[in-house]
Amino acid sequence: MPTEIDAAQIVRIENYGDYDFDSSFNGSPFHIPAGESRYVPMAAACCWMGNYHDTGTTRQQAVELLHYAYGFTDFSEGSWDETRPPLRVFNQETDERMWFPADDPENLHGSAVEVAKENVTPAASIASLEDQIAELRKAIGQQPVQPTEVPLDKPSRIKVG
Repeated sequence: MPTEIDAAQIVRIENYGDYDFDSSFNGSPFHIPAGESRYVPMAAACCWMGNYHDTGTTRQQAVELLHYAYGFTDFSEGSWDETRPPLRVFNQETDERMWFPADDPENLHGSAVEVAKENVTPAASIASLEDQIAELRKAIGQQPVQPTEVPLDKPSRIKVG
């Protein structure tokens, strides 16, 4: 009997290589012919490409595990690109590329980088989030909270005892 999976847990995976990709996940075989795409569970993509959400040290550990899993031992420049599975993962709803540790070990395409590319200042991000919070409060009928001015030019002091 097929398992029902939430649509948000499905991704489109594209094999851009010259050979078919064959693997398994959760006891089921998966075959992705060269040059074609298939819809697979997000967990399967994470199994083959590393955890999409990993950052920093955890992402580097995921890359090391992938090196081991795919028999990668040649650490010369560019050789990982030749060894890793020739797969690209896309969000099934938006068709946006998703960058996994296998194809973006340094997380150069991560969300923090996207914010930096857009030159969004922290103050602008905070203002945007405050606007969103105000809209949500309005939607649920909560009174807006007035911001408290905090002088930033004076050092803060806390009285103890």
